[in-house]
Amino acid sequence: MTGTFWNGEPCEARHVRVIVGKALRPTWWCANLEGTERLAIEVKQHGQVFFLDNADSSGWRKVTEGRGMPNFPHSSLPGDSTVVWPSEEESESLKSTAEMMEKMSNLMQRKIEECFRCGTTVKAMEKIGRCVYARPCGCRLWQGTVPGAWKSRKQMTF
Repeated sequence: MTGTFWNGEPCEARHVRVIVGKALRPTWWCANLEGTERLAIEVKQHGQVFFLDNADSSGWRKVTEGRGMPNFPHSSLPGDSTVVWPSEEESESLKSTAEMMEKMSNLMQRKIEECFRCGTTVKAMEKIGRCVYARPCGCRLWQGTVPGAWKSRKQMTF
């Protein structure tokens, strides 16, 4: 994931669900959570992997807005916690879906002119019925309208 940090340095971070492992001490904040499922952020940096509790979204804020710095609070989870979702396969699938959605968004804004389905250069978009198609490739892009960035002057209404 881009835009995530630990101690001010870029890191990999992703939303996960974990089974909480054994706390290092019985007085640790999460000692009574052992064996329960919890929302978390998995952080990878410099060969280390660790988990931040994310039940209240503080883990994600820590690695994004807070850039992983000490002035943003967080709650660590035991290092032996086990990721139960997403699996590595699901994680790859989610990543490719996110990449496709980003390409779709960029095409809608005309930041790119490459069809996210086949890679052909899109010269125009055409609405037929409820769907929008790329021209010349003919790929169905989405249901809805042709974005303003793709409308010719004669198509625009004021």
